Amino acid sequence: SSEVIITMLSDSAALQAVVLGPDGLLESLQPEAVLIDMSTVDPKVSRQVAAAVREQGAHMLDAPVSGSTALAEAGTLSIMVGGDEAVHRRVRDVLLAMGSRTTHVGPNGAAAAMKLAVNIVIGVTMQVLAESVVLAEQSGIARETAIEVLTNSAVASPFVKYKAAQLLEPLGPAAFTTTLMQKDFTLAMDMARDVGVPLPTTAAANEILTMARGLGWGDHDFAAVTNVIEHLSVTPDNR
Repeated sequence: SSEVIITMLSDSAALQAVVLGPDGLLESLQPEAVLIDMSTVDPKVSRQVAAAVREQGAHMLDAPVSGSTALAEAGTLSIMVGGDEAVHRRVRDVLLAMGSRTTHVGPNGAAAAMKLAVNIVIGVTMQVLAESVVLAEQSGIARETAIEVLTNSAVASPFVKYKAAQLLEPLGPAAFTTTLMQKDFTLAMDMARDVGVPLPTTAAANEILTMARGLGWGDHDFAAVTNVIEHLSVTPDNR
């Protein structure tokens, strides 16, 4: 009997299982109900699920979020929305309980695609930060000092600032795991192939994520790429 249902799942298979699988949400959706999926998934899967929901006489919005755990706790996430704009307006107050702003980016699947475009920037930025921090550290600058400079420099951003703790301790508590980041990179590269866009920087950064997982850091924060660069660096004794 719910008018609005919200899902936030780990991957495309989970979304398909929860909505389309046996005893899934699709079987009990009421006419005109709104399913808001906030997962980071394959846009093609998001559109597939949205089509099935429409056949039931209900509506679906893909509404992934951008922001840190702290922003989630504060209810100030940025939410991108794909689907019918009238449906977006209808449930906007629900979304604003979790975020400070919503942006309608297009039809079903558009927000899922936009989230992947955002996440490759995040992942590649972390890769460059890792290289910067290890370069400074291997040149005799304390990591804490290097991070302090970065967070107060021309490259400072909300992302750089809220990842400072993970840069200091890459294998500490994970805000977003290496495995999940690689999942998003893989989806982005699949999407890029579909639309004919080269992603050379993303592809290179993805190899470092593979190395991090190979070294056993898949369940650690994706800042673990810092440890990969450190692990591969020539030690002073071997220079």
